[in-house]
Amino acid sequence: MARRLVIGLVFVALALLPSGSSFANAIPAVVSLDHSTSGSISFGSGSVTFSGISGPALFEGSLGTYSLGNDTVKVPQPDPILFTVAVSSASLAGSLTLDFMQTHGQHTFFEGTYTVTSSTSGFSNAGFSVGAVADLNFVTDNGSGVIMLSDGEIDPPVPVPEPGTIALVGSGLLVAAVLMRRKS
Repeated sequence: MARRLVIGLVFVALALLPSGSSFANAIPAVVSLDHSTSGSISFGSGSVTFSGISGPALFEGSLGTYSLGNDTVKVPQPDPILFTVAVSSASLAGSLTLDFMQTHGQHTFFEGTYTVTSSTSGFSNAGFSVGAVADLNFVTDNGSGVIMLSDGEIDPPVPVPEPGTIALVGSGLLVAAVLMRRKS
């Protein structure tokens, strides 16, 4: 009877363990990019030129700004360009490598990877720590004469289980296996 109780408690603990408390940065905090308010984007033969692009950004309920470095790139591009975000007292800087571009009518969709080169604690605590690689995507509006960034987002890196959590789950599974083996 006691063995069944222990086995039951181990399985309940294992079922509850992978909840949000066992993962670092379990609640993803997306950086939302809104319509650019300055700068322009132009398309050449196989290249895109970004000139002074900036606009409003939203992160964890706080409004700030983003800016995209001045550069001409080919997609996919070998060299990253600077992309920064400043929200309230938090700031995030990184390099954007564009991996994909596709045009549909008056909109062009860009997708790339964003490698964090510096971040303050507000961003770092949300998973955007130095060296982290996140997904960044945005859309441009090509129909108004001046091509502007329409909207986009920086998705935080996927949460990774903390080492203590992995050890706890492994030892729980080992105990459950031993108890099940003894029962047989």
